[in-house]
Amino acid sequence: MVEQVLKRCKNLGFSAHRFFLWAKRIPGFEHSVISYQILVDILGSSKQFAILWDFLIEMRDSHCVGIGSEVFWLVFRAYGRANLPEDAVRAFNRMVEFGIKPGIHDLNQLLYVLCKRKHVRHAQQFFDKVKIGFELNAKTYSILMRGWGDIGDSNEARKLFDEMLERGCKVDVLAYTSLLEALCKAGNVDEAYKIFREMGSNGVDADASTYSIFIRAYCEANDMHSAFRVLDRMRRYELLPNVYTYNCIIKKLCKNDRVDEAYQLLDEMIERGVWPDTWSYNAMQAYHCDHSEDRKI
Repeated sequence: MVEQVLKRCKNLGFSAHRFFLWAKRIPGFEHSVISYQILVDILGSSKQFAILWDFLIEMRDSHCVGIGSEVFWLVFRAYGRANLPEDAVRAFNRMVEFGIKPGIHDLNQLLYVLCKRKHVRHAQQFFDKVKIGFELNAKTYSILMRGWGDIGDSNEARKLFDEMLERGCKVDVLAYTSLLEALCKAGNVDEAYKIFREMGSNGVDADASTYSIFIRAYCEANDMHSAFRVLDRMRRYELLPNVYTYNCIIKKLCKNDRVDEAYQLLDEMIERGVWPDTWSYNAMQAYHCDHSEDRKI
């Protein structure tokens, strides 16, 4: 019951905290670990950071419940949502005050939060400062490469990929996909395709996500021949595109007045078990509206 009430106070940090303290005084009642985590999340979401840190200190000093890394991940996300990257970094550095030695998973969480909110430069600067103290993995580099790709800087993404190779990190499909996506978003599709062709010889098999990057890039460039070439290759290797990838092709086909092919692709989706969503049908409907056609889809 207490957890449900707290969840209803999502953006009411002060009220949630008062309710939490009231419930704590009920004879025989003890808050669950989940309740503590919910309140941390609420205080962060409502930007009640002063109360949040007082609460964390109280948790630590009272020994009522253990503070694990997951609690600080909530704090990272709260500062990320509030666009306070420097405070997120300070929270990471304060983990030791609460008996937690930050590990690679904690670093990855912080970098992910910063990059997701486009604070990639803050993430990179902190990474460069602390990386010597961690056993870095491909996921760490992938997070940063994807971050640089999201803000259109494929050069920084490529530097990270090269650094990963120099450090002897095992490069997996996620790392390749992150680099390829960064290159394609920056318009360097030819360079990306060259690296893509090297993946197999380096012992890394491309997955559906890897191919989908090129389909989206070719669709954006209105190169439907190349997009279908990649789609045919996926069919040969029995890799299934997701609905988002299918939608990219369908939308572009409709814009190019190739609606019959779009319908064929819609049928293929259903046959292969990929259920069309609203965007799939909206693209078709938009075509018929633009051509003053009344067709039920």
